[in-house]
This record gives sequence, C-alpha cells and structure tokens, in this order.
Amino acid sequence: MQGAADMTTQPSKLSRQDRTEIISRVRQVAACHLGTAPLPTDRPEWSDLDYGGVFVTFKHADRLRGCMGTLAPQGPFDQALAHVTVLSLSDPRFVSQPITAEELPELSVEVSILTSPQRVTDAASLVAGRHGVIVSAGGRTGCLLPQVASERGWDIPTLLSECCRLKAGLPADAWRNPKTRIEAFEAVIVRQENPAG
Repeated sequence: MQGAADMTTQPSKLSRQDRTEIISRVRQVAACHLGTAPLPTDRPEWSDLDYGGVFVTFKHADRLRGCMGTLAPQGPFDQALAHVTVLSLSDPRFVSQPITAEELPELSVEVSILTSPQRVTDAASLVAGRHGVIVSAGGRTGCLLPQVASERGWDIPTLLSECCRLKAGLPADAWRNPKTRIEAFEAVIVRQENPAG
C-alpha cells in the first residue's frame, strides 16, 4: 500500500458523549425524514470533524435494512451525516420494503467515519478487519467497509473477491488484474448495538 492509510486523529478521539450525539443525530434526521420529528438545527461540536467519507448502516437484529454513504468529504461532517442517513433510509436494495417510522426504534445504528482512500499496490499490505476496500475497473466500482471482513470471517483475498463480485459486478478475480484500481481506507466505527440503549 502506498503510504499506509493513516487515521486522522480527530475521529479517533471522539468522546463518548460525541459518539452518543452522533447516533442521536442519525435517529433525529431519520425521524424527520420519516415525518415524526422536526429537523435538528443545532451545530454540535463535532460538526467540523475531519473525515474522508461516512456511511450510515441500519440493522434489525443482524439483518441489514440500509447502508449508504460517501467515499469523499461532502461539506461539514454533520451535513454529510444527515445526507447519508437519508440515503440509507432509501437504500435501493430495499425499495420494496423501505424503513418505516414504526420500525425505526427497533433498528440499531452504525456510523463509519472513513479516512481518505489510498491507492494499494500490494494487497498483502492490507489487514482484514482494519482496512475497507474500493475496487474499480471498466467503469464499475465497488466498496466494502472494514467491519465486513470481521463480521463474516473473511481474509483479504476473500474481501477483495467479494467486493469485485458483489459490489462492482466484476469477476471475483478482477482485483488480481493490474488494470484494476484498488484503494483502501480505515474507519472509526460509532455504533449503538441496542436500539433501546
């Protein structure tokens, strides 16, 4: 990997209160989008957090209900967080069963705050569970977050193969082609496992 994907210091130093507020903000924005609460207007201290991208994931128990994000900064962090929260509520994979206001309290929330992607020249430099990956070839691009490898017990070759196959619509071994661009990033994960907590 050309220059290891260094973490910016600010996301890794989020306080417990900051993390709680980030989850709360996701829930507030989601409730507003679903018509059950007003949109928050305050600017929290973490609004200008240094980030390379952000994803919001909603799950019901272990079942994915929505996960969308951005791989590059899109304005202040609080605005990007609100934007991807709304995108996640309308994840196209669940267009026939979108998240409802009634379901929202039962969902767990996870926010992944990404570093800027770095070009990878040697896949052996990657660490499963630490690095997320982006593969691009022939106008197709796919991305998998770092925690996916840990959750599914994948090594790096499997992570890259599944990113090609599942996310980019490429052959599973496309990542081995020198013409395929591989990038990696790390993430600070902010999660609320228990929806009631």
